Amino acid sequence: MLESFAVQALVQLLCRITKYAWFDDGASVNIRTIVVDATKFLEASIRHCAIGLTILNDLTMEMNYKNRNRSLTQQRKVSVSFRDICLGPIPTTTVTTTRHVNVFETALSMLHQLATRQTLSTLSSMPPQEAAALHEGLLEQSLRLLQACLNYDFIGTNPDESMEDVVTLHVPATWQRVIVTGTTLRLLFNLYKGCATGRIAMMIDAAAPPITATPGEIAAQPTGEFPVSLRRAAQTLDVLCSLMSVRRSIFPGDTERRRYLGHILRGVVDILREGQGLKDQGCFHEFSKLLARIKNNYQLVELVRTEGYSEWVKLVAVFTIGACQPGGGVGGGESHSNHLHYILSLWSKLVASVPFAKLEGVTSGPSGGGSAGLASMLMGGAGSAGAGAGNNGLGLNKAEVDELLQECVPQILASYVKGRFDSLLGEDAAETREEMEDLERMEDQLEHVPLLARYQYASVTASIMSLFDPLHVQYKEARSALRANPAAAGSLKKNLEIMESQLAWLVTVIGAIVGGATQGGGSYLAHHTMSSLSGDGIGEEGFDADLSQRVLRLMAGIDDDMNSLTRALASSSGGGRVTNQQLAAHPVVHLLRPSTCLEMSVLYFMSQFRKSYISEVSGMPAIPATTQQKASEALLASSALANAGGTGLVSGGGMGGGMNDEGGRTSTPIAELNISSKSRIFLSMFERMGLGTHQNVVSVMLGKVANTLRWRGDNEDLVKGSLDVLHDLIYSYASGRLLLITSTMQKNCR
Repeated sequence: MLESFAVQALVQLLCRITKYAWFDDGASVNIRTIVVDATKFLEASIRHCAIGLTILNDLTMEMNYKNRNRSLTQQRKVSVSFRDICLGPIPTTTVTTTRHVNVFETALSMLHQLATRQTLSTLSSMPPQEAAALHEGLLEQSLRLLQACLNYDFIGTNPDESMEDVVTLHVPATWQRVIVTGTTLRLLFNLYKGCATGRIAMMIDAAAPPITATPGEIAAQPTGEFPVSLRRAAQTLDVLCSLMSVRRSIFPGDTERRRYLGHILRGVVDILREGQGLKDQGCFHEFSKLLARIKNNYQLVELVRTEGYSEWVKLVAVFTIGACQPGGGVGGGESHSNHLHYILSLWSKLVASVPFAKLEGVTSGPSGGGSAGLASMLMGGAGSAGAGAGNNGLGLNKAEVDELLQECVPQILASYVKGRFDSLLGEDAAETREEMEDLERMEDQLEHVPLLARYQYASVTASIMSLFDPLHVQYKEARSALRANPAAAGSLKKNLEIMESQLAWLVTVIGAIVGGATQGGGSYLAHHTMSSLSGDGIGEEGFDADLSQRVLRLMAGIDDDMNSLTRALASSSGGGRVTNQQLAAHPVVHLLRPSTCLEMSVLYFMSQFRKSYISEVSGMPAIPATTQQKASEALLASSALANAGGTGLVSGGGMGGGMNDEGGRTSTPIAELNISSKSRIFLSMFERMGLGTHQNVVSVMLGKVANTLRWRGDNEDLVKGSLDVLHDLIYSYASGRLLLITSTMQKNCR
């Protein structure tokens, strides 16, 4: 028998020739019977069955593949013909002797045989190792064939596989019978359980245990042995992920669609109860995609009206909190940070949907014996979810849905922030630090943080400040100790690097939250703005001020420290000007300058803060024309002086003193100013920050940019990031005008 690679090459050649000759005159009838001929292999020996599945799999993918040497019209003509003949045969009134085979149903039939162990009797006569390899090969090819059918481009849309948010599978109407009834879902969930745990239900199309089932009732269900294969388990979850996205119109009505969603939630809850296979990286990844795909294709109102919604939400919350822990929590032993954006997207979309969910007309379900609380589930593990469940989400009203999310979301975000904070102390600290320096890798996660944070902003702010404040105090003490005793740089510098990494993570999170004020966070949750006020009447801008104040004080403290060191060096060298090369070569300066990770996070924060608050759209008072004209004239005079021998922006010193600039806090109370309510809120925010007006804050940001260019000019990433922030400040209409009247800009252009 030929080797597997040779068989694969011959099958690919056969499928390519079949595609090109699909409409050839005189050969079309024989060519189009290839699917019927391939199914004959499935009725022969086990090895012939594997070849038959390979032919069907490669043929389906080849017909869906866009060849470069063929026009779009040629491609669609063949693709549509194959779809109608082999994937979803359309009944015809013409008399024909050609027998058609539905490839999708063939794949399901083969999976059913494998799941019910009908092939094990044939494999029992083979050596165990060979039999196991053949069984897994058949299972792999069957799942690949099923996935190829589901991913087929039925209507010529050529979907982008990288887009996870909007995915709809326009499957043929002839598949309705095997999809709508839920038998395919039940088969795949049971198959996953068998591949992940080695035990599979005796009735392969039996539904998952009820949401309210006790551990004893679950254990009493009859099961049989099944070969364990975590790779096939992950592949099964991938197929299930595609089945989440079948088009809405294939369901006869809302009742059938709700029943279909019920099968999905029951299957997911069954996996979460025992964490089946979730210690495997591949299974964890596919399961995370599966959770995200559920919300992408079902509205919140549909989820709420499905039995088991409450327990599903709480179990997913426990899963998320565990996954955010160092080492992956539920996943155990491996980092799952690359997959967290799927789970975070699920929660952000749930939160974003609350204001628009029309649940007022839904009657509440029975209230007796309510569902287990999230706290008890976290203490008792996911396995305690089913015990004592009462309402189970059937008929929750809007207030109850909101209350349930308010219980889960703050704990999830706190766990996410604390998990990475703690991971910077572990074995993966170097990898985490490297990822934080490349913020583009984290953008998929950070884009969901603002929505989650602003849902319960008061508690989230308190959680972040409880981490930031003591760490900032320790950081200042460590810097002072290192400056006083540079000889003990070994242990002190190592501790300083750890604290800087943790501060960098918190600054990044704060930047993402503050930047989310204009990225949809506030508009999505407008109805929560007043309800989330704290006892002293602080709104979202107040919490933004509390968080931003800490970052700005951190920035200013570092800059003041470095500037005082620079002045000390200048005085020790006779009062002359200290060059950037001398600064970089000085051992104490090298020890005390912040790490790249912290500098990048500060630049990210400044970029996000500028987008949200340094603009007239956010309420910044307009700059009077006379003030702007005077500032322009002063700046032109300063530029002329600089050209005659003055100093430039980077070489100028004393940039860290922006908080004490002459344009300090206004002496007129804000309440007495004749300005709009939006501007009043804007000015109140900066008053709460306690760092002066917005002009002072921009001066601090300018000083930070200049000092970064001065002290870290040897780092290309930091130079680029600093220039990007400066570019955005200058070329933005509102901030560009503001720069003209800041004393820092005028002082450093003289």
